[in-house]
Amino acid sequence: MNEKLLCVVAVVVFATTALAIVTPPEPRVFASASGRTGLKVLPKENGAVGVCFTLNEDGSERVLWRRDLVNLPKDVVVLDERGDNERLIVTLDTYGKFGGAHALVVYDPQGKPIIDAASASFVPDHANPPANAPVTSLGRSWRKAGWSVRQPHDAAGRVEVNLGDGRVATIDPATKQVSPAQRPPEKSPGTQSAKP
Repeated sequence: MNEKLLCVVAVVVFATTALAIVTPPEPRVFASASGRTGLKVLPKENGAVGVCFTLNEDGSERVLWRRDLVNLPKDVVVLDERGDNERLIVTLDTYGKFGGAHALVVYDPQGKPIIDAASASFVPDHANPPANAPVTSLGRSWRKAGWSVRQPHDAAGRVEVNLGDGRVATIDPATKQVSPAQRPPEKSPGTQSAKP
């Protein structure tokens, strides 16, 4: 009985994983936290077209830019909290795989890619994972559950990518650089957090 149940579970897991890989991508829409800006990701033969838009007062769409994207992204974060002139689109991974080339792509307010980084360039241990690292059929993910992308409210306009394991990579749009992920410095015992 237990062997049959184990066999059924194994078949379901295998089939689900296989479907995740062969399921063709569908058009998707990603929106900023404010809801003011969106990005349509429209799959095509080799990659995707991105359409960044906002809404007019009457609810009709106003296209800000339309372009071929560097890849067909798995996830997208739209950052518009700092205003139209500092709007950024951050794409993460390529549909159907984790890490590798185009793991992190940043588009400026005009839709021009200003950063196109492979995962190994900002998550050094992703290039040489430990022998006991879990691997899925899609590869080894550089992001863990709880990952996030945010733009702190400081004058520099930097973007933080929290990998979900306590490490943070920092994107600097001004220099078009991504810093290697690292853990934030520990607070000394006498240090207090700023109150909101």
